[in-house]
Amino acid sequence: MAKKTGRNRANEQPWGFRQYYRLGREVVDASRQYRHQNGTRYARGVVLRFADERGIGYDLVHKARQFAEMYTEGEFQALCKLRRPDGTPLDWSQVQYLLRVRDKRVRNRFQRQAAREGWSSWQLLQAIRAEVPRRSQGGQRYKRAQSVAEALVQVESMTARWLRWARVYDEANGSASVSGGVSLEELPRGLRTSLKRTTAEIAQLQTKIQRVIEAGERPGKSGRPSRNSRTAKASS
Repeated sequence: MAKKTGRNRANEQPWGFRQYYRLGREVVDASRQYRHQNGTRYARGVVLRFADERGIGYDLVHKARQFAEMYTEGEFQALCKLRRPDGTPLDWSQVQYLLRVRDKRVRNRFQRQAAREGWSSWQLLQAIRAEVPRRSQGGQRYKRAQSVAEALVQVESMTARWLRWARVYDEANGSASVSGGVSLEELPRGLRTSLKRTTAEIAQLQTKIQRVIEAGERPGKSGRPSRNSRTAKASS
């Protein structure tokens, strides 16, 4: 039986927003220490290092850091205490939408209303989009990677996110899911076919990216190892 990597274990056990907040605090502390020791304004590579060590996508670690920076410990505890009508807390997807709202007072109002009225993630997102100006929302634009390695991790993380989403529909096995959501088979046939084809292509892309990351090779324009990399291998 193949040994499971840290990334495999992370994908098998979904985290709640409490774990992401604690991770974010670790990243913030590590970034502060890095800046202090190196006398720099930015802590380059800290998020990438945590993503690699914990087997979590770069974008999730970045979002966890943003979560810890935007919520004080007291605000985080207040968020944890909120409950929806069914007694459950808000989930991580809802917290990520809340991070788009920079104004703390507005964000606090949204989270309390989402809990009180039992909003779904989609309902919360629509409420935020309707009231908060786009320029005041965070997370609207990805930052360009500072290295090829970081760019590869970003792309791999996005492919993993898509495949996790697709897996939810695959598990429905042609019928409504346990939570009452729609299944893939209920979507229009043309769209369903396109989604399946796209998912297969993304899975292939993820495999290619993971191989490049594991080999530590810099891809050329064709996606193959660069000429210098091949020459170095031939001479070794």
